[in-house]
Amino acid sequence: PIQLDVTSPGLVAFGRWAESVLPFALLFLCVFIYEHSKGIFLFLWLTFFLTQANEVMRVQVALKEQRQLSVLLPFVAFLLAQVWAIHALFGAADLWRYLLFIGDYSKPLGFFDLIWAIVTEDLVARYLGMVLKAFTVMAAAGRLQHRRVCQIMMLQEASVG
Repeated sequence: PIQLDVTSPGLVAFGRWAESVLPFALLFLCVFIYEHSKGIFLFLWLTFFLTQANEVMRVQVALKEQRQLSVLLPFVAFLLAQVWAIHALFGAADLWRYLLFIGDYSKPLGFFDLIWAIVTEDLVARYLGMVLKAFTVMAAAGRLQHRRVCQIMMLQEASVG
């Protein structure tokens, strides 16, 4: 059996340091999670549903001529509801201004506020790009060849997402 040398000065010093720092670090972590829980939850929610939306679009594009409007219309409504919910939850932050590059630059944003605005609006832009793709798939159903639809989707992917 392996025995640990507990009398090692480095290990004893580390133990004392952990005893003094660990409670404050855990308290800080709890406060951080509490204060930012809405943002953390929103980020995880949007990321999860963006990956699901991407899968739905992939399946609908692969169906070629058998695309279902009964799937795409609620899909678009759900994506638009997500975008509306973001701006309803964080309306006081005027995030939509940063999406259109017309933010209030008279008052400077802090570094983490800027990161938050960028990440949130990046996800919103991806959601709106997914809505644009869904409209393209709905409009092109039966009118364009599958290859042409794929080319349009790749162009949209390069320009929006």
